[in-house]
Amino acid sequence: VYILFIMLIGIATTRRMLIFNAVMTIALIYLAYSYIRNIRIMTKRNMVLFLIGLYLATGPVADLAAAMILNRHVSETSTASQTFDQVMKLYSNKEALHYAFQAYNAATDNGGNNALGWSEYYVDNIFLDRFCNLRVFDATLYNAQQQGFNNENGHQYYEDFWINELPSPIANALGLKKTVHGTVTDDMVIGNFGENRYSIGGFKVGGETGIGLYMFGYWYYVIAFFTYIVMFYFLSSYVRFDSVDKMVIPVPILVIFMRYWTIFLNANGIFSSMGYVFTRAYTNKIFIYCIVFFILRLISRFFGKRR
Repeated sequence: VYILFIMLIGIATTRRMLIFNAVMTIALIYLAYSYIRNIRIMTKRNMVLFLIGLYLATGPVADLAAAMILNRHVSETSTASQTFDQVMKLYSNKEALHYAFQAYNAATDNGGNNALGWSEYYVDNIFLDRFCNLRVFDATLYNAQQQGFNNENGHQYYEDFWINELPSPIANALGLKKTVHGTVTDDMVIGNFGENRYSIGGFKVGGETGIGLYMFGYWYYVIAFFTYIVMFYFLSSYVRFDSVDKMVIPVPILVIFMRYWTIFLNANGIFSSMGYVFTRAYTNKIFIYCIVFFILRLISRFFGKRR
C-alpha cells in the first residue's frame, strides 16, 4: 500500500525518484535485516522476485518513468490529476512513447563532448541514468574548471543559500534579500554556454566533487570532511541498541533509509547534505518527530494504565 501510494504521488508530480526510492528503501531494509539476522538471501523465492523486479525496472516501470519525464512541463501548469491523466495517456500509447523518448534523448545528447554543452544522457534505462552516470561527474568537473575553481559566482550562491534558510521576518529585519536559484550546476553551465540549447531548461544535477571545487576550491575537502562527520553523527544517533542482539531503528529512519546509500548521488553536491543537516527543513523534522514521539508516548501510557 505504501509503495502504491508513493507511486501515485510520483506519477502525479512527475518525480520518478519517489517511485525508485520507495521500492529501494524497502529492498535495502530487507537486505540490512537479513545481514543483521544472518538470513540467507540467495533462495529460489528471492531469485524469482529479483527477476520479476528486473523485468519491471527495465520494462513497464521504465516506460512509466519516461512518460513522467516527457510530461514534466505539464506538471508546471496543471493540477496533479491532470498531470496524472496525461502521463497515463502517453504511457498507454507505447509507439508514441518510445518515439517521443528517443527524440528527447537525441535532443539532449551532446555525443560525449563536454565542450559542446551539458548532457545527462548516459544509458538507456531511465533509472540507471541517474545512478550510474559517470558522464555527469566528468561534465561537472569540466564546467567547474572552465568557470574556475573557488569561483565568485559560487561564493554568491553559497551566501544566497544561507540567506534563503533564514525565516523571512529575520531576513527582512537584517535587510537581506532572498534570491531564488536553480542548482549550482545550472549556474556553471549557463555561465559557460549561455543560451546554448544544451544549457537551457531543466533541473541540472551535478557531481559532488566538481560542484565543491567550483564553490570552494580545494577548501571543499575540508568543508566536506566536517559536514559529513556531522551528518553521519546525526543519522547514527537515531539508532540505538537495547541489548547485544536488539537494534532499535525509528520509523523516520526507515523511511529515509535510502539516504544512507545515496549520499554522493548526482544532485546538488554538498548542498544536498548541508540542506539535510544544517537547514530549517532538517531541524523542523527533528522538532516534529519529537512532538509526535511525545504524543504517542502519552497515548501509550494512558492506555497502558487503563489496562
